[in-house]
Amino acid sequence: MAEHTAEAVLNLLKSWREAICTQVKALQEGNIETLEGFMQQSSKIQLHLQEIFKTSPRVLRDRQIAGLLRELHQDQGSIIEYLKGQTDELARESESAGKQGRKA
Repeated sequence: MAEHTAEAVLNLLKSWREAICTQVKALQEGNIETLEGFMQQSSKIQLHLQEIFKTSPRVLRDRQIAGLLRELHQDQGSIIEYLKGQTDELARESESAGKQGRKA
């Protein structure tokens, strides 16, 4: 049960934040391997938190936990939006290259 304490949850949230920060750095550096590894780590942390919240919903009432969750949600959303933008840009470049190849 110690795993379901507010302190344990805060430690998991802090680990998630560190993983997100590393994801951002990997994106900036174009390091896909590091990005992928830390995205997997983030996913595992989120699944663990989900199980804790399911079995011990009272920890969600902690203001510090709730605030950190909101911040992490926004941070994770920013990464997703950035990746969507990069995907759109890559698609446009690919489409443009395909049109130029057909003209030649």
